[in-house]
Amino acid sequence: NVKETGQGRIVETSLFDALSEWMGYPAYFTLYGGEPPARAGVRHATVVPYGSYRCADGAVLLAVQTETQWRDFCAIVCRAPEW
Repeated sequence: NVKETGQGRIVETSLFDALSEWMGYPAYFTLYGGEPPARAGVRHATVVPYGSYRCADGAVLLAVQTETQWRDFCAIVCRAPEW
């Protein structure tokens, strides 16, 4: 791993397995709540910032989901660790 050897490595995973975990909320809602949730595109119902955001030269996709990711995002991307 990078911390021990300085080199990364390939990690193979099933796209279906990754999607299955991600789709848990819509599946449970549909199975136990009746109507399926509305399509949200690339947005997330409860996580912000998460989605496509316009920039001067196009768009950037963000998916900041945890406090650690938020702290890293603020420190590295925004250069404002105090946020």
